[in-house]
Amino acid sequence: MNLKKILFVCGSLEPGQDGVGDYTRELAGAVQRLACNVLVIAIMDRVVDGVSKEKQSARSGDVNVVRLSQSLSFQKRKSEYQKITSDFDPSIISLQYVPYAFSPKGIPFTLRSFLPIKNRELYWHFMLHEVYIDPGVNFKKRIVQKIQIETLKSLVKKLEPIRIHTTNRSYQTLLNEIGVESDVLGLFGNISISQNVIKNDADSVFRGVYFGAPPKEENFQIFIKELNLFLGKTDEMMEITLCGQSGEKGKKFAKALREGINSDKFSMVENGRMAAEDLSELFLRMDFGIARIPPYLLGKSGSAVTMLEHALPLWVPLAKSQKEIVENFDFRVEQCFVDLFELKNSDSSFAPGSRINEIADIFTKSLNF
Repeated sequence: MNLKKILFVCGSLEPGQDGVGDYTRELAGAVQRLACNVLVIAIMDRVVDGVSKEKQSARSGDVNVVRLSQSLSFQKRKSEYQKITSDFDPSIISLQYVPYAFSPKGIPFTLRSFLPIKNRELYWHFMLHEVYIDPGVNFKKRIVQKIQIETLKSLVKKLEPIRIHTTNRSYQTLLNEIGVESDVLGLFGNISISQNVIKNDADSVFRGVYFGAPPKEENFQIFIKELNLFLGKTDEMMEITLCGQSGEKGKKFAKALREGINSDKFSMVENGRMAAEDLSELFLRMDFGIARIPPYLLGKSGSAVTMLEHALPLWVPLAKSQKEIVENFDFRVEQCFVDLFELKNSDSSFAPGSRINEIADIFTKSLNF
């Protein structure tokens, strides 16, 4: 199969506000550099009105995108999607799948009738950024989960993708349990690495950065306990910077840290949402990053990968052991630590560098039989 034209389909494409949209645009830009003609179409865009055809900037160059407003009727969106796809005439369509990107309730059952292109035989690729929810003990969520599973299985059966990727081994296992075979394709960070920063190695403060949504509230005390343990056994001054759009839950997390960490050697900065260039410069001045999720989900964490790409050692306080990290993650694991003391004393180091081109190369090769 000769890959010349690739259409990427995602939910929404507002820069900086849609993680999967940002990923899709950046991947398309990197693939474009490999002598491919690409187009990205958002079929449920949350920001634009009507139909918007535009160029969006990716680090590898401008990418052509089309955004179909979620406010359009189903038939109008489908008609526009059909026309745009037929005019572009792709060799393959890559569906960047997140259930809630295509349905407010997380049940995108209409995709099965929306996505097929009339009178055309196409190759399909699925990138499953999320698969189906963990219902826990919630009866309503159990119903949603069952419908999500059947919706995904139906979509796979209908479109018969030649390759299915997901972001981590945990999701790969969940897919295998419902009879869907997949391969893991790692994430890359969505933030370009600044070239304008020289770190001050003489700084006596041990500086960490927490980037993204807050952890689950039931996990607040794990972060607080481990930070108190570190501060109680060292003379180090520590400063943690919180950044990212986190809303009321983020404020609650910040308050819990302030009230729970009982050391005059600790300080905290709340930056909120920041421009990509400012974030990159901040990361390059830090000593370590903080992961908000357990190891089995690190592969789907764009914030974790971004900090690792910026050469930050990553503290994973929700890990139970170093072995758990190694078994669940595949990117710079030597730079990931369950123990903050080990992180501080480690001699392991990496130069900043994005793996976007590596991922784009794996992506294209996996489809080019």
